[in-house]
Amino acid sequence: MEKIDYTNLNTEEFLKEQKKRDELFAAIAKNINDKNFDHEDVQMYVSNLYDWMNKFYDCSFSMFKGLAEVYEMNSEFSEVLSKNYGKDMPSYLSKAIIYFCDKNNK
Repeated sequence: MEKIDYTNLNTEEFLKEQKKRDELFAAIAKNINDKNFDHEDVQMYVSNLYDWMNKFYDCSFSMFKGLAEVYEMNSEFSEVLSKNYGKDMPSYLSKAIIYFCDKNNK
């Protein structure tokens, strides 16, 4: 897959890519109360998030798993996720990503 240089995106392109990421976060968040983080629907969105990130840089499963920990443990990230997607989002997203990485990194 050809990589996109984030620094060369114009404002419209940048916002379009951010919207794609936000839509994936919102889709994951919609499942918090109804489906476990390992549900196939949730895992499909996590896979799409992984693919989205790989458009910009080579994001290994190890890196993606590390990002999951940042989403939950780093107060700045977790506060933004909680504010935008609900208080349970940091933990739920982290668990979903870690599960995805463990399942696919064999």
